[in-house]
Amino acid sequence: MTTIVAATEYIDLANADIGSNITVQTTSAFYQSANSRLGIQTYSGTEDAANAYFDLPYTITADQWIHFVATAISAWQTANHWLEIFSGGTKRLGVVIGSGNTLIVQKWNGSSWSTILTSGLTPACLNTASTPGVIDIHLVVGNPGRFSMYVNGAPLVSDAALDLSFSGIAGFDKLRFQGSGASFQVVISEIIVASHNTIGSKVVSRVPDANGNYTAWTGTFADIDETTLGGGTDYIIGAADGDRESWTHTNFTALGASESISTVGMACAAQRDAAGPQSLNMFTRISSTDYDKANETINVAITHVTKFWDTNPNTSAAWTIAGLDAAEFGVRART
Repeated sequence: MTTIVAATEYIDLANADIGSNITVQTTSAFYQSANSRLGIQTYSGTEDAANAYFDLPYTITADQWIHFVATAISAWQTANHWLEIFSGGTKRLGVVIGSGNTLIVQKWNGSSWSTILTSGLTPACLNTASTPGVIDIHLVVGNPGRFSMYVNGAPLVSDAALDLSFSGIAGFDKLRFQGSGASFQVVISEIIVASHNTIGSKVVSRVPDANGNYTAWTGTFADIDETTLGGGTDYIIGAADGDRESWTHTNFTALGASESISTVGMACAAQRDAAGPQSLNMFTRISSTDYDKANETINVAITHVTKFWDTNPNTSAAWTIAGLDAAEFGVRART
């Protein structure tokens, strides 16, 4: 069971993958506020217009599950695909709302789109401004290949005998979320790409709530809790190689009877000066021991870094809520 990528905030996305008009939506009606503190809002406009979409690239995978929470913020338009799925830099599959509010799945044949699946029912979350809906998609490359979509755990459309070979691609490797016409926008949160069934999954986020064991950087935990992408007016500064800063977070809700933690991630936005430390590494501190990730080169422009721990590095076993709540997370300046 492998989580390939997980994202739910602006900071989880790379600068190059975010259109200039993509914004943060903090109105709680548009995301699951028990899990997230915001959603990422697409921009209305022409399909694949650079300002209107955001991308999430990931390791190419032949059999994958995609999970996200979606909420329409205005009436759907039929002009554009609101979701596109790529392989090797080429869009391969697209999902659009057709006339009569039908949900249509299309395949790119190299020069045009052809419809491969149609649902006569578009769920409320994908129709007009509504409450959030949880969407899961199961994709398998090949012939036969599979496209199955579930909304709030219920099957919406499925075919396990499709030709999704695309002349021998190895798998899919990028999602694109975008507006669907001149006035449509959608809010997306809790994105997961995984090798396992994601129905019932969620992404739960927390922000720093207090200083941790290390306070060598200038600034405190309160300076790194922004919701915007690189737009924060406060920050922390690491001036010397080896300086560490760590923090704690609010506790997580207890797991349900059938729930487990598949991975724990940490995301940050960082930039360097012309002099001083030129890289950093993320770490978690558990039971007085630091567990460092590899050094990451940082640019003068804001660099986004996300790292995951699939198991508790202190025990090499699956994470528990108690173990996660007791862990600190932080950054270390490196030359």
